[in-house]
Amino acid sequence: MYLIQNTADMYLILNTGDIYLILDTANMYLILNFADMYLILKTADVYLILNTGDMYFIQNTADILILNTGYMYLILDTADMYLILTTADMYPILNAADIYPILNTADMYHIMNTGDMYLILNTVDIDRLLNTGDINIILNTGEMYLILDTAELYLILNTADADMYPILNTADIYLILNKGNMYLISNTGDMHLILNTAGMYPILNIGDICLKLNTGDMHLILNTTDIYPILNTADIYIILNTGDMYLTLKTGDKYHILNTGDMYLILDTADMYLLLNIADMYLILNTADIYLILDTADMYLLLNIADMYLILNTGDIYLILNTGDMYLILNIGDMYLILNTDDMFLILNTGDMYLILDTGDMYLILNIADMYRLLNTADMYPILNTADIYLILNTADMYPILITGDIYLILNAGDMYLILKAVDIYLILNTVDMFSILNTADIYLILNTGDMHLIRNTGDMYLILNTVDIYLILNTRDIYLILNTRDIYLILDTKYMYLILSTADMYPILNTAHIYLILNTVDMNQLLNTGGRYLILDKVICISY
Repeated sequence: MYLIQNTADMYLILNTGDIYLILDTANMYLILNFADMYLILKTADVYLILNTGDMYFIQNTADILILNTGYMYLILDTADMYLILTTADMYPILNAADIYPILNTADMYHIMNTGDMYLILNTVDIDRLLNTGDINIILNTGEMYLILDTAELYLILNTADADMYPILNTADIYLILNKGNMYLISNTGDMHLILNTAGMYPILNIGDICLKLNTGDMHLILNTTDIYPILNTADIYIILNTGDMYLTLKTGDKYHILNTGDMYLILDTADMYLLLNIADMYLILNTADIYLILDTADMYLLLNIADMYLILNTGDIYLILNTGDMYLILNIGDMYLILNTDDMFLILNTGDMYLILDTGDMYLILNIADMYRLLNTADMYPILNTADIYLILNTADMYPILITGDIYLILNAGDMYLILKAVDIYLILNTVDMFSILNTADIYLILNTGDMHLIRNTGDMYLILNTVDIYLILNTRDIYLILNTRDIYLILDTKYMYLILSTADMYPILNTAHIYLILNTVDMNQLLNTGGRYLILDKVICISY
């Protein structure tokens, strides 16, 4: 056993048999070799290499290097931040025999090897905590714990003696390794992530809000047999089953449920799969092209490392979940996805496409407190632009506008224009004359301030808006705004502001078989159909006033 620390060259070498641990602050080498296994950390190029026979783990901030465990690759790049998990069948593996998880916060890495390595993920008694507030990551194998603190960033190594703490300090970064009671804890706030195979409770807590993983209710379970990772924020569940290879949200059956207040986003594994399966090509992490594909019909959500990057970074690019500010940012090139429970910011940027939410400017805001979506607070315009696609919104009257292709739906608080253009189709809303005209062949949509009727006639369907009773109707028989495309119905009640595509319980349901969408400004129930093609109403809810 060797323990070498040099402030000039900063080498820390741990040798147990053929095991080497080398840490160089100058070149930042961290080498851990067991037989043919070695781990190299370099801040310049940042290499992290784990080799056991044919197993490689390479991390390079400049280039993208690969971790190969047989056919398993795990790449984590601090610069471009790649995280690639794959085996022969493209499975993210959490196996006590071959699991090599690597955590990098800035330049912090911890490697777990159930072979004879010190950092071990044991399915018997693994407790792992990740906390971004006071982020704690605990790896427990018997008495072995590894503690990593991102707040103070310390990683301390102690071979056996409680007094023996070889400390590596770069800024405030410490590495603490206690062979007797090996702890690995990551702490930045009050955030906790716990992994326990016996109980397997991975808990993520940001602020006071916890993402809990547990077979009980709000828990994330990582089990080598079934592996059900469950993500719960309020009543949110995300279940991952490696047996069937589903990344699903489960409630009773395999469902993906997102609950924020009374808001639900349901994904049914029967028809709607978010899979980690190459055979079905749903959710794929591939070192070559790396696709994150959501396929429910023809809908795909792709993440391509060649052009795009899925970056997890607390510096500039974020994939952040924080209940204080609650940012969930997904950056792929220029793509951002931000979720804020306090201010509820959701930003989606793909290429030049922006769906921006912010109280500052150019944002669309979801406020959980009042459960409503604000479109503008000052001059702020949420803009959705893809090529010539624009989404402009003004807080003066808070109108949302949707555009697609060359279709423009523009709302101007000054002149109050709501314009929809697709080829020669215009939908104009003017507060002066208050005419809204939609012409597609012989189809007109007219808004008259006198009677305030907004009429759209396609066959026998009318869309009538009455300012007295505030009805938006697309059905002369009942008081419904029904838009029928095949079996697609859409009901909007401006009095109670329901955008209903649901059954009696009025739940937004995302289901390719029966997709429902409910928007309630009171409850803000909203459903997003990733299948994206049809909104199907099984039972139209009659709205009474």
